[in-house]
Amino acid sequence: MGYMVFDKYEIPEIVIKNGKKYIYDKVRKKDVLFTPEEKVRQQVLTYLIDELKVPEYMIDEETAMSYYKVVSSKRPDILILKKSEETGEAVPMAVIECKRNNTLIDGVIIEQTLHYAEQLGCNYAMITDGDYVDVAYCELDNKMLVSIKSLPTYEDMLNGNYEGIL
Repeated sequence: MGYMVFDKYEIPEIVIKNGKKYIYDKVRKKDVLFTPEEKVRQQVLTYLIDELKVPEYMIDEETAMSYYKVVSSKRPDILILKKSEETGEAVPMAVIECKRNNTLIDGVIIEQTLHYAEQLGCNYAMITDGDYVDVAYCELDNKMLVSIKSLPTYEDMLNGNYEGIL
């Protein structure tokens, strides 16, 4: 738990179409409506790609959980994927929920994100409003959560590494 300002991460240029603001999402490869939540999502994507070295092709956005064989129409904001050892298919290993700046990260939002992590089998969960960040390592077998400082690099996530909070 703590503060991490994502404002230092650039977002794509805002363009006006039919009187509405759009930005290009490099992961989804399309223009998306610019909203306060989308600004945070784009900053987080830049952080994931540039700082944590997550390959763009291993990031999924706004995809229904049913795509990953979960009985739910819910759509987590961002999923970080890895190759399944059993099937070779891309499967989620981290779920990230992005909220607009100054959103109170309360128990409802935390519970929602952890529920996504559990249903998708993710070992990492992160929630942010662009300023405040809460990150957890989810020990799925033991149903335990460990608060961690931040998401580790992609390579460290693949190896199950993290730095806990003392």
